[in-house]
Amino acid sequence: MDKVYQNWQWKHNASMTDRGRIILSWHPRRYQFNLILKTNQLIHGEAIQLSTNKKFYITFVYGRNLEEQRIPSWDDLISSSQSLEDSWCVLGDFNSMLNQGERIGGIEVTNGEISDFAACIKHCGLIDKAPHNELWYKGFAYTYTKDKGFKDMVKHSLAQNQRGSSLNTL
Repeated sequence: MDKVYQNWQWKHNASMTDRGRIILSWHPRRYQFNLILKTNQLIHGEAIQLSTNKKFYITFVYGRNLEEQRIPSWDDLISSSQSLEDSWCVLGDFNSMLNQGERIGGIEVTNGEISDFAACIKHCGLIDKAPHNELWYKGFAYTYTKDKGFKDMVKHSLAQNQRGSSLNTL
């Protein structure tokens, strides 16, 4: 990857699990990233946009497939939320949902699965930007787009200032 992204910096959680699930990269002339916590399901850290010196916290999540395996990541998110001083963005594939209708096919969603995740989201003071929420959703449910909509969603989320001082631009 160094040939494609020369001089970029990297973090991953491959050492935490037999399958590395999260890979982060950033250009060191634009951002600084200070790792705070790395587990088999998340990478949490402090990011600083060097051109503006704006600081924010960011957590990347890739939840395990089984409900009982995800519970430690909810505990890690709650613990991480306790010491934040600035804006915080949490994104990724949680492999969990907040509503019964979010899963198409597969095994039925249990109330316990929903309640554990919902309690975590509430305790952390996070808001949901998922497809069932009318805020900043573009495209079909359960799809991904490479357009600038994702960057706009992140900007909006950070500007909402759910925690700490405002972060208006990335």
